[in-house]
Amino acid sequence: LSSSDELGDCAELAEKLKKTGGHVMAVLCNFHQTDTKLSASVSSVFPQSVLLQMPPVPPMSGSAAIQEAACRRLEEFSLKLVCNAVTTGAHIMVGKVYQNFMVDVQIRNNKLYHRAIRIVQHLSDCSLDTATRAVLSALYDTDDVTPLLGVNVSQHVERGTKQKKVVPVALLCATLKLSPSQARQRLSDTPVIRHAISASINK
Repeated sequence: LSSSDELGDCAELAEKLKKTGGHVMAVLCNFHQTDTKLSASVSSVFPQSVLLQMPPVPPMSGSAAIQEAACRRLEEFSLKLVCNAVTTGAHIMVGKVYQNFMVDVQIRNNKLYHRAIRIVQHLSDCSLDTATRAVLSALYDTDDVTPLLGVNVSQHVERGTKQKKVVPVALLCATLKLSPSQARQRLSDTPVIRHAISASINK
């Protein structure tokens, strides 16, 4: 939120999210706290808020419209940094980050497929071939992945959009030589992924 004009739409969306059980918070950009009525309205909708107070932008050449646009871009970039910090912290708190790697990666494209393999290779300290086989084993829930090695990556990606916890399962398979079903059982017993991986690997 950066002005009172945006409160109505944001409040409506926030109330819809609350009904689904979601938690909402507001990030306020250059919000004037002196407006007590407006501040009370924000507090009633958003139990938690972060105030992002931007410093004055030094005078620059160009029209007032250009300067206003530049200030707006700076606000939006700052807001992006705050949102990135919030979402990163949330992923860490729910246990989806292990040794500074986001391990609960859903393979939705070619880039994420290869990223999943690199994560498994790095965290399990195994060869590229072993990591690839572990990821394919987790993707297709099978121990025999040899027929899948020559399959086009696009097919793996299509499968990956429907399969959850591929990297955690692959990591346990590569490190502990478990079958996909055994790895999924361990993750099921300990829902927090980071704890499940740590408990299994550090035994």
